[in-house]
Amino acid sequence: MKPNSLVFAVLALVSMGSATSVAQRHSLLPHLRVGDVFKYQFKGTYAVADKESIYTASFEMAIGAIARNGELTFKNKQVGGEISQGGQVRKLPESATTSILKPNGEIVSVDPPYASPEQARFSRLMQIIVSDKPVKVGDIWTWSQEPSTVNGNIGYDGKVECVAFETRGGAGCARIRLTGKERSGLKPATGTMEVWVNLKDGLPMEMSMVFTDVPLAPGLTATYRAENKRIGS
Repeated sequence: MKPNSLVFAVLALVSMGSATSVAQRHSLLPHLRVGDVFKYQFKGTYAVADKESIYTASFEMAIGAIARNGELTFKNKQVGGEISQGGQVRKLPESATTSILKPNGEIVSVDPPYASPEQARFSRLMQIIVSDKPVKVGDIWTWSQEPSTVNGNIGYDGKVECVAFETRGGAGCARIRLTGKERSGLKPATGTMEVWVNLKDGLPMEMSMVFTDVPLAPGLTATYRAENKRIGS
């Protein structure tokens, strides 16, 4: 039987398409406008001394300003927050903060300031640092932060890899994997996050994270698992 030239042609096109997809480069930097609003549903589970607590909340992020240097001002609001432990549920009051981030995701400032160094360290664990340049699958970039009041006065080293370009939540995304570790302290926190970055606007569609030795209070750490999903595209 003679080889089917049509089949070979289709296979060749598929192969070329796969190679092109792998070689694609996309910018992960934000493409936003003042007034844009994004909503998320967050669920986190943390365990301390065999006692598990579940934290849930909805978040709204609105773009308040975009500076000439690209820094973004986010107006953040938490609603419907609650903590469940041992069958008991504690409702949390609504809260609002204003944060300024560099285009790559690094935190510049938070208002009101973090209530404690532990809170600042915890927030830093969830930073999504993207490359300043367009990336392709397989690209890896690293970042470091020196101790400051914004990060609880503990340095941090992180690494990010672009794992794939795929659809998530109905949007074209870059799936990136972040790993990092604090440089000092009795129990340096470590973390891993899988994040699907929307290629259209540069903000996450979904995040899945696992942290160990998360600082909750002086001398108190926990294992923390959480998911954060955007509501709508």
